[in-house]
Amino acid sequence: MTYIEFVDKTAAENVCACFANPPERVILVGAEPKVLSAICKRYGEIFRDRGIDIEFIPRKIPRYDISRIIEEFSDIVNTYSDCVFDLTGGEDLYLVGIGVIRERFKDKNIQMHRFNIQNNTIKDCDSDGETIIDGEMPEMTIRENIRIYGGDVVYGNDRENATYEWDMNKYFKADIEALWDICRRNTTKWNKQMSTLDAACECCLEDCDEATVRARVSDVTEALSREHQKMSFDIAFFERLKKGGFVKEFSCD
Repeated sequence: MTYIEFVDKTAAENVCACFANPPERVILVGAEPKVLSAICKRYGEIFRDRGIDIEFIPRKIPRYDISRIIEEFSDIVNTYSDCVFDLTGGEDLYLVGIGVIRERFKDKNIQMHRFNIQNNTIKDCDSDGETIIDGEMPEMTIRENIRIYGGDVVYGNDRENATYEWDMNKYFKADIEALWDICRRNTTKWNKQMSTLDAACECCLEDCDEATVRARVSDVTEALSREHQKMSFDIAFFERLKKGGFVKEFSCD
């Protein structure tokens, strides 16, 4: 089976169908050859790490030349008899070109589908009522999601001060849930308060032990200003941290 995918800025849309039903190869269509080659290499590595060997083939096609688009799509369809066009992302003229190809090559039973990554459903787009995906969509790991977008997770055995494998025991998970309950009320405020707490740690007075943070508001304000940030201090927020057991004691005079 051969998927024809169109490079989209929402990178998960480029590979969601591959996770659900891995093909033999993927023709990745886009207008920038260097970007295409890098993406194909990255995607291939991600699936090989899952034990899935998919050949990702970059295909440069101009995004604004409909004649060239139809010409290139015709060549793909004539080369591969098992084409499945994934309409999940891509440029408008690419999608127009697919419509022309579908009409021109009626005898080839070209398959078209669209993936909804919001609810993991697949939609048939060629009116035959069939889809290439049957069953539930397998979940991506956080690391795979990061790698799809061109990043990676760096661990402590690769570099100092990097992340490490979390011990996801029930107590740790309970703490995450409780912290999330505080954070989700206002994620912007959470970030500002964490910046304030971080600055307070930098400005900690000399008589503090390792588990205690004591700092002057004026010093914290100055430290934040050097980072072009304004002081944001919400007493109720820190009281919630105390109530949840994340801060043992809290006072502000």
